[in-house]
Amino acid sequence: MSWQVYIPRLKQASIMRKVVFLNILLCFALSLQSQTFRDMQLRYERVREASHSSDQVLRSKFEAAGVSYPPKYIYWRAFKTEKQLELWASDDPYKPHKLIYTYNICRLSGMLGFKAKEGDMQIPEGIYYINRFNPWSNYYLSFRLSYPNGVDSFWGYRPKLGGQIFIHGECATIGCLPMTDSMIREIY
Repeated sequence: MSWQVYIPRLKQASIMRKVVFLNILLCFALSLQSQTFRDMQLRYERVREASHSSDQVLRSKFEAAGVSYPPKYIYWRAFKTEKQLELWASDDPYKPHKLIYTYNICRLSGMLGFKAKEGDMQIPEGIYYINRFNPWSNYYLSFRLSYPNGVDSFWGYRPKLGGQIFIHGECATIGCLPMTDSMIREIY
C-alpha cells in the first residue's frame, strides 16, 4: 500500500510560488555576495569617473613600486606637520609594505596634539581604520576614519568627542584631512 499526500491544487500552486520566490531571493542574495566592494562602489557615478580618470595613473605607480594593482593590502600614514598622506601597499601580509606614493594634504586646522572634543578643529592623532566610504559626499568623495578610538575615548572630553573625521576632496577643513578633488579621485 502506498501513501499519497493529498494537497488541493490551490495549495500546491501557493507552495510552488513560495518555492520559486525563495529560489529567486536566494539567487539574488548569492549574486550580491559575489560582488566585490569595488563592484558595489562602481555603481556610483562619481566613483566610476574617479576610477576611469585615475586607474592608469595608479596602475603605473604600483607597477613602479613592484606591487600588484589593485593591491591586496594597503596602509595609509598621515603626518600633520609635513602635510603628507602616504600610501603603502603589499601583496603579502607577512612581507613589508612598500611606499607607493605621497599625497600633499592641502590644508590643516588646529595644531599638533590630540583631538580632545568635538569642534576643537583638531585633526586626530592615532591609529584608525576606514569605517565608511562616502561616494555622495558634499566634498566630492570621502571616507571616514574610526575616530574616536580607545585612547581618544580615554583622554578626550567624553560627552562630546565628535566622530565625523574624513579624508575628502575640496580643500576645506575643521578637523579632517582635505585633499584636492583630483587627489581624492586617486585616493578613493
